[in-house]
Amino acid sequence: MARKDNSNSYQFNFFEDHFQHSYPVIQNAVLSSWAGPFGDRLFPLIDESIFDPLYSSHGRTSSPINVLFGACLLQYLLSISEDELFLRIMTDLTFQYALHTTTNEALPFSKTTFRRFKTRLLTHYNSTNNDLFRSCCRDVIKKMKADGEPVPRMLKRINRLTVKDLFPLLFKTE
Repeated sequence: MARKDNSNSYQFNFFEDHFQHSYPVIQNAVLSSWAGPFGDRLFPLIDESIFDPLYSSHGRTSSPINVLFGACLLQYLLSISEDELFLRIMTDLTFQYALHTTTNEALPFSKTTFRRFKTRLLTHYNSTNNDLFRSCCRDVIKKMKADGEPVPRMLKRINRLTVKDLFPLLFKTE
């Protein structure tokens, strides 16, 4: 089950926020990049309850699913490897802003957790034919369209994503 204490604004602590304490020119650069629309418009619309079938209601709370889902999107949209993704999340303010992790001293999940999340999505799809990743992507785009502002071109692409897009080598078409 998704974390109940994991609201989309969980990380906002002004005193430890790397973005808030950066130079205004850097803040403007981040906000005018792809990270602005991703972090301000897309990320808050992620409905973690869509992923409830992947998790048990017993035991430890899961890693922040909205951050895991957002990281999957960024890896796909920017066509980067997992290693590159993790490096950028740790060191790049645009990635931290997009994923609302600007106050985190460490990543809120590990590479293993990230791989397990993607594997759970695929396993769930294979056993139920229910693509939770695609459902969440479509839900986010639908909500973005409903707010009346145009959906940024980069983000329009997620409307067609499926869980198979997260595993390009596994589902390579010749």
